Amino acid sequence: MILTYLEAGLVDTANSFVDMLVYTLPIGLVVLCFLAWSSYVRALFLSKVKWVLLEIKLPKNIYKSPKAMEIVLTSLYQAGNPNWYDRYWGGKVRLWSSLELVSIGGDVHFFVRITDKIRNTVESHLYSQFPGLEVHEVVDYVYKTDYLRSGGQELFGVEYKLSKEDPYPIKTYIDYGVDKDPAKEEYRIDPMVATLEFLGSLGQSEQVWMQILVMAAKSRFSKQGKWFEKGDWKEEAKVIVDKIMKRDKESRAKELSSSMASPGERAVAEAVERSVSKLGFDCGIRTLYIAPKDKLDTSRVVSMAGALRQYNTLHLNGFKGSISTQFDWWEDPLGWKLTKRKRNIFKAYCERAFFYPPFERKPFVLNTEELATIFHFPGQVAEVPTFARLESK
Repeated sequence: MILTYLEAGLVDTANSFVDMLVYTLPIGLVVLCFLAWSSYVRALFLSKVKWVLLEIKLPKNIYKSPKAMEIVLTSLYQAGNPNWYDRYWGGKVRLWSSLELVSIGGDVHFFVRITDKIRNTVESHLYSQFPGLEVHEVVDYVYKTDYLRSGGQELFGVEYKLSKEDPYPIKTYIDYGVDKDPAKEEYRIDPMVATLEFLGSLGQSEQVWMQILVMAAKSRFSKQGKWFEKGDWKEEAKVIVDKIMKRDKESRAKELSSSMASPGERAVAEAVERSVSKLGFDCGIRTLYIAPKDKLDTSRVVSMAGALRQYNTLHLNGFKGSISTQFDWWEDPLGWKLTKRKRNIFKAYCERAFFYPPFERKPFVLNTEELATIFHFPGQVAEVPTFARLESK
């Protein structure tokens, strides 16, 4: 009798499973086909995009503050989204740019990788803000490294994220006073000099690559009280400011909010409001250290991981590692995960991939002031011996 009940139960379960498959299997196949089609048309669209890598050679003297770089960065801001037909049938996606600071054997280079459609705009902005510099299209330096083809090189990589929500700003050049023009260049405190000194200290066979991938910020934050609507980072900032200032829906509470918040809280709220008053970019930052196995210097890895630490503040925002090529032994006893991650982060760097599959990551938002802080052309205060400058126009 017990077996009869068990058999009947198994039969009912099997029948229910078959009935479920009848309805869910076609839906699953449709979803899989749609995802495969979306990946195909997106890859086809991106394969037709013409990219150019521009090297920027700096003049001997630069007297402009990073504010000039803010104006240049606006040329990379391409707002607007493709409509649903272009996105799902034509595979169109919003395009991005890459700001790159590279040291090859201690020689420091500034690169910008952009699409050919905005090349004239970017170059005109560069020449207008920095007379005397030179811009040249060059062969991509990533093709000169055979990390994937040979086993003689070692690689360490790290990708960064923000330690707090996007609207909280990092420490910028304005906080360092670099927006002002001091009487003497040597009194200028440029936070980027520490990074340049590290890059210039590399040995002949060592390389450090740093890329900042940027794309106009889009609405991807959940709206408060809305199920399906998305808001931009400015709306997220409003929620943060209201929370800091202890505001609520009651008008009386709004009137008393200024007296309820401490001076420190008001300063943070003002910093957030100032941050979102400028153009914002969805960003991704990654750095790689590549060297022959017999020339590997592990101290470089520590220096590379802390290359952005000077922009961190305890009460506002800062950078920290999100993905790295380091595991504890118990996480990867055979080393397979580490090998795969190293190959993936190298491929992602070479393809400048961050915003779309197969190397999709969650971006964070930096405004033009923050971007100009971590990527600008330094003045004579950056006296790095291997940092070549043009001697004349």
